[in-house]
Amino acid sequence: MKEAMVYAGIDVSKGSLDVAVRPSGKSWRSDNSNEGIRELVKRIKGLGASLVVVEATGGLEVPVASALAVEGGNVSVVNP
Repeated sequence: MKEAMVYAGIDVSKGSLDVAVRPSGKSWRSDNSNEGIRELVKRIKGLGASLVVVEATGGLEVPVASALAVEGGNVSVVNP
């Protein structure tokens, strides 16, 4: 049987990053800080996400999107 593809969406704000994962329904909040982004990237890598969609928020998305891309993730930045 084929495994379901895993997708993650990240809602970006100045202080936090809200993550939702499909199809599992998992969700969590990480601080929008260097440490918070490192932990978020580690968790998403562990899920084996096929695609991570990050909300474009006037530049606040750049650090998390860049960190995910550096780790080899498939990242898309989209307008809210």
